Amino acid sequence: MGAEKPTGSGNYFAWGETIPKDDYSFETYKWCANKLLDDNLGLPRDFTKYVVKESAGTVDNKKVLDAEDDAATVNWGNKWRMPTLEEYNELIAGCNWKFTKDLNGTGVAGVIGTSKVNKAKIFLPNAGCFFYSKNLDNGGFYWTSSLSTDFSTIGSHVLSLGNGVMFMSVCSRSYGNSVRAVVK
Repeated sequence: MGAEKPTGSGNYFAWGETIPKDDYSFETYKWCANKLLDDNLGLPRDFTKYVVKESAGTVDNKKVLDAEDDAATVNWGNKWRMPTLEEYNELIAGCNWKFTKDLNGTGVAGVIGTSKVNKAKIFLPNAGCFFYSKNLDNGGFYWTSSLSTDFSTIGSHVLSLGNGVMFMSVCSRSYGNSVRAVVK
């Protein structure tokens, strides 16, 4: 989202936020109330939405983004949404993947997926991710609409690209990552 061509990084969003910003941290994260930190880990414990554990804030048991918190739906309309964890797993399994350091002479690194069914292609650039106001430039991270329930709900699932490898992982909800929208 926000890229003018397939090799572009586009805009970056914190998970559950719909507007790009300059600072991607828990201090600016929409779904943290008073920015209270756990004394042992230094992690937020006052989330106000998308919480499945009492230790992380007010429990609402929401595990998937509501439409009003989905960057794709809000910015592109009701036909669009962010993919789920399951859909990214299906994409990974349904394509043959190849890492490139320079897609067609553009200087852009990323992965090219070729469908095992119809040979259609998709390119995902190494867009990096933002922590505070710095792009860490360490591969690429693409949000899912799926909350991670494994680690105090501070993270959400992302498709990760790095060193020529593609896999599903968990990223802090406050980080700025890319969104690759899908049609509903």
